[in-house]
Amino acid sequence: MKNNQEKQSLDKISKLVLMIAIVLICFAFFAPYLFAHFLILDFSHTGQIGDTIGGIMTPFIALAGIGLTFLAFYMQFIANRTLKEDLEEQKKQFTKTQFENQYYEMLKIHNENVKELFIVGIPESRGRKFFDFILAEFETCYFVVCGSEKKIENLQMRAKIRIAYQIFFYGLNHFFDENGTKPNSNNMGQACRNLDAVSRKTLKASYRSQKLLDGIFLPYLQVSLNYLLFQGYYVQLNHYYRHLFLTVKFVANNTLLTYNEKRNYLRILRAQLSNAEQVMLFYNWFTGLGKDWECTDDVQNNKFLTDYRMIHNMPKILLLPGIELEKCFDFNSYAKEEGRVYDPLFEFEDYSKS
Repeated sequence: MKNNQEKQSLDKISKLVLMIAIVLICFAFFAPYLFAHFLILDFSHTGQIGDTIGGIMTPFIALAGIGLTFLAFYMQFIANRTLKEDLEEQKKQFTKTQFENQYYEMLKIHNENVKELFIVGIPESRGRKFFDFILAEFETCYFVVCGSEKKIENLQMRAKIRIAYQIFFYGLNHFFDENGTKPNSNNMGQACRNLDAVSRKTLKASYRSQKLLDGIFLPYLQVSLNYLLFQGYYVQLNHYYRHLFLTVKFVANNTLLTYNEKRNYLRILRAQLSNAEQVMLFYNWFTGLGKDWECTDDVQNNKFLTDYRMIHNMPKILLLPGIELEKCFDFNSYAKEEGRVYDPLFEFEDYSKS
């Protein structure tokens, strides 16, 4: 729009200067006759007629030449500025193309990372099904941790989830010494002893599907846990979360993209994440291991979970009972897309409005 306006303005100025120059040149040929015939000037003391004609015509031709010279320089100035703008636009397009190439390559690597995830001995756990299994195992870990000790039971829910997630993430062996001695009698130690006893048995299903909590859960997630539990997943998950975080950060910190454009790119990434993946991403942040996903400290101001809606599709039914998302996030303080009347933090808010 701006370039078109400038071109129209240039055309007007060029036509005006060109018309004035033509008028001056034409007038120059008639000037001697007009000046002599109507005696505008006294020619009684003039010399040769050529000098008279030349003296009269030259100023007008000179003025026309000045106008045309100005027009030439002006057009060159506009051309140079347009060329500069075109080069800058080409540079932006080239930079954006480089960004998109790298982004889609990172997206490809993310999908390859997901395909490599699996639980040893469980072929059906490969790929995105991996997150269904580990979500069920984490819930099992949480309820075993919380269900047998009063002092653990009396802790705040976030503290209990943090204990369970650390054991689930690093595995029981991480909390035993080299001699296999059990941990001390603190909360983490007691949780490990409870889980150690459970892990020696083969569980056929998660706490959710067995309804071991007196029906508090619907059998929404039917996952068989017919394998050795609580061995830890930090080797696989560290790699997965590092690359996922780097991809989101790569888009969010790009200075050439608008906020709406960043949201569109990250929608593509979020579309690759299953519901269970988004729930596990929430727990990774909620327990503090992935605190950089959503933080407002002096070092960095990342709001990837809220401003960029990376867990937008997380269903509340897959969360542990008692988790209040309203206390985890400020539902009134996050970036919103321009042009949207309603831009909720979570997808289930859309359903509640319908």
